[in-house]
Amino acid sequence: MIRSAILLLLVAGVASCHKKEPEPVTRLIPAEMKAYWNFKVGTWWAYQDSVTGAIDTVKVMEYSNNQFDGTLSHSGDPARCESLRILTYNTGDQYYNDYLINTAYSTPEGLDYNVVFRTKYGGPNGGSEGANKCFVYPFEQSFITYDAYDFQHVDSCRYKASYDSMWGFYDVVQMNENYNTVDGDQHTRTFWAKNVGIIKQMFVDSAVTKTLVDYHIEP
Repeated sequence: MIRSAILLLLVAGVASCHKKEPEPVTRLIPAEMKAYWNFKVGTWWAYQDSVTGAIDTVKVMEYSNNQFDGTLSHSGDPARCESLRILTYNTGDQYYNDYLINTAYSTPEGLDYNVVFRTKYGGPNGGSEGANKCFVYPFEQSFITYDAYDFQHVDSCRYKASYDSMWGFYDVVQMNENYNTVDGDQHTRTFWAKNVGIIKQMFVDSAVTKTLVDYHIEP
């Protein structure tokens, strides 16, 4: 009996020496953020160029939304993660935009921002125009600079709750990119409306504005 008790104590002691694996955390895309990005194939937007008057149509070509078991980029901790990807095609300028939200990419604890990565390619010159971060969640009521947290191309964002009379849409978010590497290193302001997508894009350096004039959101 004594020998059995000693053996049990030894086994318990060895087990206690093993480092306990961290419990997986859940890092899914918040529903509030997804409302700006949940656009299926068949969705399209038409924008008018303020300088030329030309109409460009942007179509959703591919859409995917999946959950997966992964690890957080900043800590390596196991996590239940989610990715959402949208590929669009601009018929006027003939280029693709590849947007990706991946919750495995995360900032340190206490700064759990989700970002949208944008890659642009194609167009008259072909090839890739590079990638940048074009959207940040959670939103802020006033302009906030994100450079310190590796959002090097998203300078700030501002959230306008409820109806925005200036733009005529509900829940408008303004993303301000002082150095937009994808669009020719321009200072860019992009306005996103909930359940609608981009409603206006202002290229400050070239004084060009592209405004939404028609759209269809596939249910």
